[in-house]
Amino acid sequence: MTASPSKRYEHFDVQVENSEPVVSGVGKSSQTHLKGTVNKWVRLARLPSESDKVYNHRLEEDKRKMSRYRSHLLFAKRFDSRGSRLVALATRHKRIGYGWMPVLGDEPIDLKLSKAIAIWLNSTLGRISLRRVTARKIEYPQFSPVAFNGVPFVNIDDSKIVSTLVSAYDETCNEVVPQFRDGRVPIREIWDDAVSLSLNIERDLIARCADKLAQDPFVSKESFYESM
Repeated sequence: MTASPSKRYEHFDVQVENSEPVVSGVGKSSQTHLKGTVNKWVRLARLPSESDKVYNHRLEEDKRKMSRYRSHLLFAKRFDSRGSRLVALATRHKRIGYGWMPVLGDEPIDLKLSKAIAIWLNSTLGRISLRRVTARKIEYPQFSPVAFNGVPFVNIDDSKIVSTLVSAYDETCNEVVPQFRDGRVPIREIWDDAVSLSLNIERDLIARCADKLAQDPFVSKESFYESM
């Protein structure tokens, strides 16, 4: 599940019987940590005059269907290039999302690789790589599963790369991530350090890219007004 809530489902702010936990929201107040936060619950809505037997059967079928859309790794379907904080999450338990695309496949990605990829995508170079596949609105880009085929990724078959990125995730997953418009901040420096070390990319080069990204008019409000 990656879209907005529909009338087929009931939505709750607290857990209720037979509800599925959901990672929801891509704005500044929704997902603030790399590990993601369950902040909604969803349950198949009961039809008018539907018997308990029929509803319970539909409910079980829907639960099985939902289970196919759970993943440790979630990509933002869209985000505010200034106010949002993250473009990818790695959750301890497999989750579905509203506004977040689960990474699915014949061989489901595990938590360790999910952590590594989340660090890469949220790093300076990862965020820049996403610009290759965004939709027209630069200030509020939207993505599709097909578009992610064009995003360059780290070599997840290299254990050294994965371990270095995972260490950065474990070090920072409990910290609140500042908004994109806050520019270069300590937590993002840790992610960029890990990318530099694991990929053997000159740290000064990444720093220069981070400065340019932070000064982008669609990231920094101050730069936007200065460019007018």
